[in-house]
Amino acid sequence: MSVVERHGDLEINEDLEFQYRAWKRQKTAWQIMALVLLSALLGLFGNGPLSDAKAGRKTDKMWIEYERLTRLQSLTKIQIHLLADTSNQQELRINLNRNYLQDSQIQQITPPPYYVETGQKQITYVFRQTQPPQPTTLTFYFQPERIGIINAEFQLPKEKPIKFKQFVYP
Repeated sequence: MSVVERHGDLEINEDLEFQYRAWKRQKTAWQIMALVLLSALLGLFGNGPLSDAKAGRKTDKMWIEYERLTRLQSLTKIQIHLLADTSNQQELRINLNRNYLQDSQIQQITPPPYYVETGQKQITYVFRQTQPPQPTTLTFYFQPERIGIINAEFQLPKEKPIKFKQFVYP
């Protein structure tokens, strides 16, 4: 309730309860804005430490770097790091689950695969290997076609698959 009080030569309406509530709301709004700004700086809405992720261990035959958070129809990069394969095979085969390809579209693969095999549940990309085999990084560029969580699964033949999820913003 507003009370008119006299302060020196001035008559001022004051409602201290309303003023305290307004200061409390203002403080909460500042805290929310600071939290949103901090999240943006860390990469919650774009590139940054929260967005970048790794799957697998660097000591395994294969490990993957990817963007955990991406946007619809923007280009997202997935790097597959492979240790040197001592099997002395001339071909390197990587399997990718079909579900991921239903939710996103491949734009480019570097280096380009020698050939591609299709299966019911996965697509196999075959690359030529140098002799002797060297550690290799393959880069896939995808364009997400669906909003929400999409699941990816890369696998070397006879190895456990590496699975990860990406969240696609509108």
